[in-house]
Amino acid sequence: MKIKSFTLIELMAVVSIIAILAGIVVYGINDWKDDANLKKIIAYSNEIKSKLGFSLIAEWKMEEGDSNTDIYDSGRFGIKGYAQGTSQMETNCPEGDECICSKGAEILFYNIPYNLKFKTICFWVKTSNDVSFVLMENQNDFKISFNNGLINFDVYSADGVFTPIPFTGKVANDNKWHFVCGSIDKNSVFYGTIDGEVKANKSVGVSNFGRKPFSNLCIGCDPTTFYIDDLMIFEDSLF
Repeated sequence: MKIKSFTLIELMAVVSIIAILAGIVVYGINDWKDDANLKKIIAYSNEIKSKLGFSLIAEWKMEEGDSNTDIYDSGRFGIKGYAQGTSQMETNCPEGDECICSKGAEILFYNIPYNLKFKTICFWVKTSNDVSFVLMENQNDFKISFNNGLINFDVYSADGVFTPIPFTGKVANDNKWHFVCGSIDKNSVFYGTIDGEVKANKSVGVSNFGRKPFSNLCIGCDPTTFYIDDLMIFEDSLF
């Protein structure tokens, strides 16, 4: 009796099909995990707004207005800004339908109240950049930069000393959206969070951000590409 068996080519074809199907399943699972994680982070950002919303000073949605360079503020002071340089509107952003992709554009602000004070700053950011670059800076006050994939929040203390506070244990240049907050409490302790996790904690000896005129703030201070959405500043501390 002749026993029929698979040929080598048939076996190879079956193995190839199984490998392709497995790859599709793994890819789909990773997409599902990323989507679920983003929804979790969005829920956390909404929690921050609910907790600190009464002390909101300014919120820039980074959405297109009358022109693709205008930055409109939905906060109480209506502090408007505009992107000076190369930037473009992007879709599929965590907050709303649009946000800004900065390619070295500097975002400037006008109609700013004198001596604007705030204790918390939060924003969404996405980049795949491996180089070190300054994301935003307010002269002699604070600076937020990327350093080898990690975010660094540098704060000037009351006596003028520049205190670097690295966010450890969370790589943020993975081309995924991250929600970042920096906050100073009543004891002059700085807390930094990424996606709801506290990744920085340090005493800095300063009672507020915003000790220098807020008009000095630049976003996209280096000629590099990154995405930013929903930049908010609050009078009160997150902690």
